[in-house]
Amino acid sequence: MLGMLGMLGCLAQLSLMMGQQPEPVGSGHLQIVPYGSFPTSDGSIVIACPMPQFWINLARAIGRADLPDDTRFQTMPLRRDGREALDAIIAGVTATRATAEWEAIFARADIPCVPVLGVGAALTQPHAVAREMLVTVDHPTLGTLPIVGRPVKLPGAEQAPLRPPPLLGEHTLQTPRDDLG
Repeated sequence: MLGMLGMLGCLAQLSLMMGQQPEPVGSGHLQIVPYGSFPTSDGSIVIACPMPQFWINLARAIGRADLPDDTRFQTMPLRRDGREALDAIIAGVTATRATAEWEAIFARADIPCVPVLGVGAALTQPHAVAREMLVTVDHPTLGTLPIVGRPVKLPGAEQAPLRPPPLLGEHTLQTPRDDLG
């Protein structure tokens, strides 16, 4: 839990400085709209429009160049207040194509986005492979075992090899002896 407190950002400041208790917005952002997960014909994609140009690019990319001029959505506060209506409009369009199609369209239009992946797909996507997030260890009874690698890798520092999960009772005596003397 403590590690996640540092990621609260503006939510923590709203509580600390203004006494406000922000309501949950799911995959969205409290202040930035549109921002969040939208359905596609074969999954979901997260879209983020933290700056006006991204919003304009998104409207054009989904074939709704009229949206930035719509009086309900002309400013970020108006989009935030109209989140439900705007998200429904965007979702109606994104649901018509596959995730990979939207990824390509949004990349060409300079719109921050990322597909929502299942665990298996996340572990084997190119960035995870390049960062060695899936490694194997030799387990004494199970043989070669795939495990998740270390997420933090310090440049120039040699990484200690990962070990397999311990056998039942393997550290029962070792831990108190090493920790308590």
